[in-house]
Amino acid sequence: MSEDVLNEWVISFVDYIYMKNSHSDHTADSYRRDLMQFVDFLKRENISSFNDVTYPIVLNFISEIRYGSKMLNNRSIARKCSALRSFYSYLEERKIVIENPFIQVKLGKNKRKLPDFLFVDEIDNLFESIDISNEMGMRNRVLLELIYASGLRVSEAANLCVGDIDLDECFVRVLGKGKKERIVPFYESIRDLLRTYLQTTRTEIMLKNNQHHNYLFVSLKGEQLTTRGIQYILNEQVKRSGLSNSVHPHTLRHSFATHLLDGGCDLRIVQELLGHSSLSTTQIYVHTTTQKLKDSYFKTHPRAKFK
Repeated sequence: MSEDVLNEWVISFVDYIYMKNSHSDHTADSYRRDLMQFVDFLKRENISSFNDVTYPIVLNFISEIRYGSKMLNNRSIARKCSALRSFYSYLEERKIVIENPFIQVKLGKNKRKLPDFLFVDEIDNLFESIDISNEMGMRNRVLLELIYASGLRVSEAANLCVGDIDLDECFVRVLGKGKKERIVPFYESIRDLLRTYLQTTRTEIMLKNNQHHNYLFVSLKGEQLTTRGIQYILNEQVKRSGLSNSVHPHTLRHSFATHLLDGGCDLRIVQELLGHSSLSTTQIYVHTTTQKLKDSYFKTHPRAKFK
């Protein structure tokens, strides 16, 4: 099997994954990177066929990525091995290989990192520290507060268009991972800020720079605001607010989910609002409600009153 053939099977599998996962570019790119890393390893080992890969060779590959320049942890290694296990299953079905050498790989799972979030008073402090008397301040306030108000991913916020906002019903239409659309509400107190931004701030910036596009959040030059630009805006605002936390745009999304659950929102509703395909992904936010559940238990369970 030549080098070109190795690459062709990788391309074939990535195309298959792309179609299978609702045309998710992110998922396809992730698989492509993992598989090409493995193909590069095979080339260095002078292995020209996927069928020649044995379990000891797989262990050598794992050792290389574990102790290489990036020192990957078990979770990252497990993800790569999962991609390669799926790839080999794909090759098995097509009679390209006889067996799947990644079936035997067992890796201990790292504990899942709990998401960072801000307390309600920290959120209030962050937003109130933004000076909305100027164009960029108004844009920054609307941008950051909408991310928190509707639990947006940074990429979702960057790609919002003017037509995605319904000011009358207080809803935003979001195109999430895998191009799945969801409708998420935002609270009424941000509606007036959004209206001012749309009708005055954004309009003036666009006219001043002779820009013509529908992206909701724009830079000083009237161009679409990038995800990197959003991170920079948040970093600068965190400094001004005096928060000591390391805050990322995803921190606002985490805070959105945490605060909803703390307020008694049903887990499945939060799952839908976040656009998670699996409930287990949403369950990671339940950590903050544990004490609240414990307090309720001891207040209401009839036998909990006895000592």
